[in-house]
Amino acid sequence: MTTKELEEKVAKLEERVRTLEATEAIQKFHLNYIYLYNNHRHEEMVACFADDAVLDTGVFKTARGREEIARIFRDDIPRVNNWATAHAVIQPMITVDGDRAKGLWIMYLIFYDVPTPKGPSVRMVQALHDCEYVKVDGEWKFSSVKFIRPWPARLECMPKPA
Repeated sequence: MTTKELEEKVAKLEERVRTLEATEAIQKFHLNYIYLYNNHRHEEMVACFADDAVLDTGVFKTARGREEIARIFRDDIPRVNNWATAHAVIQPMITVDGDRAKGLWIMYLIFYDVPTPKGPSVRMVQALHDCEYVKVDGEWKFSSVKFIRPWPARLECMPKPA
């Protein structure tokens, strides 16, 4: 192997390591965000967003910029995120391109003590977290978060509503 071939191989390995490290850091970042959400630490969640980020919850008006995002986490989210609700994200598909990345996560919303004729029950809803990330001062932040529910919009195996 020539010196040039060795240098190229080392450069490719270094890039793979950077991508793997970024993917792991993004996963930890996103899971911490969900931890903050489940623990109603809404003010701390705002710090997870870049200054010019966009948040589309699908429920409230799309927020553009940290100030609008802070307003949603201060005024709107606490009304719907109560202690009988939990969130979980699984199966991330993350692609990294330098200091930017994209991620798709399946999200589950779990609602406890849902009233039914037979008493309280648990209900679960599947959604999608469609995210973009940017590295700011060495830390990953959201540049875009889109919450999509229902997802999938309609399962082909399920009967159509009458």
